[in-house]
Amino acid sequence: MKNERLEYLYNITNDAYQMAKTLLSWRQAEHVPAHPTHLRQTAQICIEMAKVSEHQGETGAVISYLGEARDCFEEALSNCDHPAFSDDESKYNELIISSYYVEFLKNYGNYILADVGCGERIQDAHKTALELLYAPVYYFGVNIDWLKSCADNELEHDEAKYLYFKCRRIEQENIHFYLKEIGALYLSGKIKEALEQAAKHKATKEDKMDWLNTSQARRTSKFYPYIWYPRNIEACEKLREQIDNYELDAAPHVIERYEAGLSVFLDKTKLIKLENKPLEDGSMGDIAEGWSDE
Repeated sequence: MKNERLEYLYNITNDAYQMAKTLLSWRQAEHVPAHPTHLRQTAQICIEMAKVSEHQGETGAVISYLGEARDCFEEALSNCDHPAFSDDESKYNELIISSYYVEFLKNYGNYILADVGCGERIQDAHKTALELLYAPVYYFGVNIDWLKSCADNELEHDEAKYLYFKCRRIEQENIHFYLKEIGALYLSGKIKEALEQAAKHKATKEDKMDWLNTSQARRTSKFYPYIWYPRNIEACEKLREQIDNYELDAAPHVIERYEAGLSVFLDKTKLIKLENKPLEDGSMGDIAEGWSDE
């Protein structure tokens, strides 16, 4: 059964690989540079082929596919500055490709770059991506693992909250990003913001839907794109239990953010109702009632 699964996995992955390579060859035949996104997708398919080859014990094929993936990433980076792209699109492409390249090198660089400065390439790609992220450049599509590591590795809570905010915008139902953002807000001294953020996301689904049906919500929907499900309150309680039992694998400053976020979310706010209040300045205003520091 295991061999059958491997054969099936190899066949579908190989089909995708052959298709991607064919599309690239058509581009080359027409002397048209491949789009960075196409090259990134081809690189990811090469990585999948390397994983299948590793399961099959084909070490030479693993190195070969990873080498192809590296070449695709580097070609993608060089194609970001192509005149066909606007300045904004070039920067966006460079941010996305760099974030994926960093994670690729972290996971597989030692297979293929041990003798040519893998660490330096990681630093260069990471620096490029981080500069573009703060530029700011549109970031949806960025590698979430890279963005998460940026946030978790940031020691300053005030800086980390900005990165966690971006994380949760990409993965809107990931409770960890919400908690760490709320915790970073609280620890950086922005207590009122932390309480407001927690209270908004602690509303029930029904409360949210009632509010979303109001004219105010329609005018301010870009500020309020999230639905926070009550089941996540139970997930918070389980997470707190993990921390109390020293079962959560995270750095001390990240644990501190979790603890602060949990304290704010579970202890310092009540389940609230959202009210349809008139907006004078076009902002959301204080839509949450029922703060409690008890």
